[in-house]
Amino acid sequence: MLQEYSWHNEEYFPESKKYQCPPIESSKLDGFLYRFQMKESPTKNDFEVATCKSYFREKNKNHDTVLCQGSGLSSFLSYSDAQESLIRLHANSPGMRKKFKYIGETKVTPDDGLINKTPSNNTTNHHTYWCKKGSDLLSKTNTKES
Repeated sequence: MLQEYSWHNEEYFPESKKYQCPPIESSKLDGFLYRFQMKESPTKNDFEVATCKSYFREKNKNHDTVLCQGSGLSSFLSYSDAQESLIRLHANSPGMRKKFKYIGETKVTPDDGLINKTPSNNTTNHHTYWCKKGSDLLSKTNTKES
């Protein structure tokens, strides 16, 4: 783990001594993140990570990469990438149509955290963002049309 930082959700990072979270290839970002939101105005729930849920941690306890990514925020670097992914998500998962209806734009600085490209089968432009403790991303988020 990068020792010079204290991370939000660090208690959910993998316990393995062989795996560094966030990964070593992660980098700082001075720009915008685009994330799915549940409501028109962003709430703290929009910044809850998968590893906060005990069933997620139990299901993936032997998968350091999944646990590490689940400790960060699912993000995109462009509005169009987020929009395309949201359209695909809605088409493939009817439940997600009700959950995520908006896209938030968050201005981040290098002091807020680290980002790494984490593509999936569904989204090649997906990234994971690990937020440093004390960074208030909620106050830096505005809702974009979705």
